Amino acid sequence: MPYKDKEKQKAHMLQYAMTHKSKRYEYNRRYAQTHKEAIAERAKKYWKEHKDELIQKRKAREALHKVDRASISRAYYHRHKQEMVNYRYARAIALKIEVLTYYGNGKCACTMCGYDNLAALSIDHINGNGCEHRRTLGNYNAGGRFYSWLKRGGFPTGYQTLCMNCQWVKRIENMEIKKHNNPEASL
Repeated sequence: MPYKDKEKQKAHMLQYAMTHKSKRYEYNRRYAQTHKEAIAERAKKYWKEHKDELIQKRKAREALHKVDRASISRAYYHRHKQEMVNYRYARAIALKIEVLTYYGNGKCACTMCGYDNLAALSIDHINGNGCEHRRTLGNYNAGGRFYSWLKRGGFPTGYQTLCMNCQWVKRIENMEIKKHNNPEASL
C-alpha cells in the first residue's frame, strides 16, 4: 500500500530496516559469497570509469585527516607504550620459537645435542655460508628480521637449529673460521 505522506513512508522503511537488520546482513553475506565474480567485475569496471575522481577524493580525504591520524597514533602510542612494547616482544619471541621449532625438526632444541634454552639457540647455515648470505640479505641479517624472512620465504632448506656451543664446534670442525676470515682459503 503506497504512502501518501513521504515522511511517514521513510520512517516506516527505517523501522523495518532496523528490526530486520540481521536478516539483511545474512542475505547480503550470502549474496556476496555466491556472486563474488560479478561483484569483483563491477568493482573493476567502476574503478576504470571513475579512477581519477576516486583518487582525487582519496587524496583530499587523506590530506584533510593526515595530521589528525598522526596525532591520534602518537597519542595512542604514548598512552599504551608499555603494552605495545610487551606485545612486540611477545610476537618476536613467538616468531623465534616457531622458526627454531621448524628447523629443529619439530622441537625447539638444538638438533645436535638437544639443548633447549631459547637464549642459546639460533639458526645455523648448514653449508657454513652464513657470512656470504648475510651480505646478500642486507637489512634482513639480524635476529627477528631474519626469522621473519625465513617464515615469509616458506622456510627454505639449508638451515638448522643449533645452540651456540654446537655452532662453534661445527665451525671449528668444518674450518669455517678460516673461510670466514680469509675468503681465499676456501678456494
